[in-house]
Amino acid sequence: MLTAMQYGSFVWPHNPKTYTIRFTRSLVQHTLPFASYAIEDLGLGARVMEGEGEFFGANAYQTFGRLASLFYKQQPRQLLHPLWQSSNVYFQMLQLLEEPRADYVRYAFRFVEAPSGSARSVEAAAERVTLSAGQTLWDVAQQHGLTVKALLECNPALSTCNDARPGSEVRLR
Repeated sequence: MLTAMQYGSFVWPHNPKTYTIRFTRSLVQHTLPFASYAIEDLGLGARVMEGEGEFFGANAYQTFGRLASLFYKQQPRQLLHPLWQSSNVYFQMLQLLEEPRADYVRYAFRFVEAPSGSARSVEAAAERVTLSAGQTLWDVAQQHGLTVKALLECNPALSTCNDARPGSEVRLR
């Protein structure tokens, strides 16, 4: 079973139905007089992560509302995908795709990768630790002046200390 997708403090109760990542490169074509053309590579563009999903059950609309409240936060946050790498992203778009019912909401979303050199991106990277073989949450908590309870609260995908395995990325804040 896949772990749940997460953006900041929001954990998806059900992973989105679709998830795409768009990679771009900026190219400019220059026409050369009496010749042909030249292509100038201006570099990579920001990755765009987007998709669609559904919330269902008695709290579907409240769940959508919790996600929507994060849309209004202006700083980038960490997006954790169950299979893809995590990224520091801006929440660019959230769209309700049909009239919500009390027990069902269909939505679309788009996140845009924050520049890797930004101070927030560097700060977010410093707020994570990858567990090595033999390392426990207790070890990480001791090294960073935290409690195991605080680490579990920052990592909703870890319901107990036993869920942390070597290679797991653990959020510190």
